[in-house]
Amino acid sequence: WRSFDRKSSHANRFFAEYYKLQLPELADDAAFAAFNKSLSESLPVTFRLNRGRYPLVARALEERLADEFRFKGSFVRIGADRVLSSDEVVNPVSWARDVYQLGTDRIGFVKTAALAPLYETVEREARLGHAARQGVASMLPAIVLDPKSDDVILDMCAAPGSKSEQLLQMMGTNSQGVVVTNDPDPKRLSSVKRRFQTLAKRAHVITCSRGEDLSRALGPECFDKVICDVPCTGDGTIRKFPYLWRCWRAKRAVMIHPLQLQIAMSAASLLKVGGRMIYSTCSINPIEDEAVVAALLNATNGALRLVSVELKGFVTRPGIASWAA
Repeated sequence: WRSFDRKSSHANRFFAEYYKLQLPELADDAAFAAFNKSLSESLPVTFRLNRGRYPLVARALEERLADEFRFKGSFVRIGADRVLSSDEVVNPVSWARDVYQLGTDRIGFVKTAALAPLYETVEREARLGHAARQGVASMLPAIVLDPKSDDVILDMCAAPGSKSEQLLQMMGTNSQGVVVTNDPDPKRLSSVKRRFQTLAKRAHVITCSRGEDLSRALGPECFDKVICDVPCTGDGTIRKFPYLWRCWRAKRAVMIHPLQLQIAMSAASLLKVGGRMIYSTCSINPIEDEAVVAALLNATNGALRLVSVELKGFVTRPGIASWAA
C-alpha cells in the first residue's frame, strides 16, 4: 500500500478538488502538480543532538558525524535504484544547530547495510537521551517559542513528548524554569514517561488532564509560554503516512474544528499577560489552522494578538483570510 499511496496518479480526487479551492496558490495546474509531487516523495530522517543536557556527548557525536559517518570517497546504495554520494548521507541543517538530516527515509535508514553503524549509533544515543529522532515540522514550534532558562512552559497536548524534550534541551542544564508535559490520554502518556526516563526530572512535570480541566484546576495566567499542538486530521503528514492521502475526507476537519478551538481557548486562558502561545497542527487544512486562530482571536476580544515570526531557511507565507467550510 505504501508504494501505491505514494503515486500521485492514485491521489484522492476529493483531496485535489478541495485544496485547489481552499488554497489559491494551488489553483494553477503547474503549482498543484508540484504540490502533488512533493507529497509523493518520502520524508528524510532527521534527528537532533541534546547539547543542552549533554554538551560533552554532543560534541563527541558532532565530531563522529563530521568524520566517521561521512563515508568519504565512497557511495552508499539505497534500495535498488538510488545511490548517495558521501556528502549526501548525513548533514547538519542550515536553520538550527545540532539538527541533522539524512539523504534517505526511515525505511532506507533501517534496511541499508552500509548505514547500519550510523543507525545503531543514533538509536543507542536516542535511548540514552543524548539524541532524538524528530521530524522537522515537529521541531518548529519549540524553535519559534524560543524558550528561556527561567520560563514556565506548558506543552498542552504533548504525547509522545518530543517537543517537551526539545524545550528542556533548549533551556539547558542550569534552567530555573519548568516544562509541564500534559496529555489527556493516559495510554499515550506511557510513551512520554519512557522518553523522559533518562532525563533529569528537576525542571519537568508530567500531567494527565483535558485542557479545560487543567485551566480550571490551575486558574488563569500560570505559564509564560504554551505550545498548543492540537489533535488534527494529520493531512500534513502524508509524506510520512501516505495512506492518509487515500483515506482523506473533507468532513473530518469540520468535525474536529470545535475540539481544536476548545483546546486553544483553554491554553490561552493559562497564558500570562505578555506571554506567547504557539498554536500548531499537522494539517494543511485552513479549517484546522486559520479558521481556529481567527475564531480564537474573535472570542478573546483583543486579549490575544498575532505575532510575526521568522523561520530561517524556510519558505513561508501569510495565512489566508478566507476559506470554504
